[in-house]
Amino acid sequence: MAQAVEAVARSGDAAAARRMTAEFVRGVSGQDAPSARAAVAWSRAALEEYEGRHPDAAGSYRQAADAYRELSRPYARALTTEGAARCSLLGGAEHSGAPDEAARGGADGTAGEDGGRAHTVASLRRCVEQYTELGAVYDAARARTLLRSHQPRRSADRAAPRSTTGSPPGSARWRNSRRAA
Repeated sequence: MAQAVEAVARSGDAAAARRMTAEFVRGVSGQDAPSARAAVAWSRAALEEYEGRHPDAAGSYRQAADAYRELSRPYARALTTEGAARCSLLGGAEHSGAPDEAARGGADGTAGEDGGRAHTVASLRRCVEQYTELGAVYDAARARTLLRSHQPRRSADRAAPRSTTGSPPGSARWRNSRRAA
């Protein structure tokens, strides 16, 4: 259900996505249905993200991720954790992991002095690892792309400075090959 709401919202029909969510909430209210409650949280998160309420969406995605953790549904947990991280980065929220993770710090200890951004990046790294373990190659690539777009470049990744001679790169090689012929 949550992925259908997300697809409808992303297609631009937020009103239909709201109606779908409201109907779903009415249908599961009063039921002992943990999976349905997780899907409701995910649906709300998708709507909040589409409407640009990123901090709210991050919280709803975290709620869904917590529920999916309790249900032992690693793929859904990874998807919702990724959503929380994406919204945290866009909205400047404090962290993207589950609330109890934020309180004790990330698994790799990055949620300390430099705050939420480092924790969010660590959450994205864990999502990539989880997707890879599950064989979800496309999802891992998408999360890696998001991760790269929000990480500072390492010195090894930076391009070497260009020569100040004014000639384009590779021109000396071309001249030398022409001379040899």
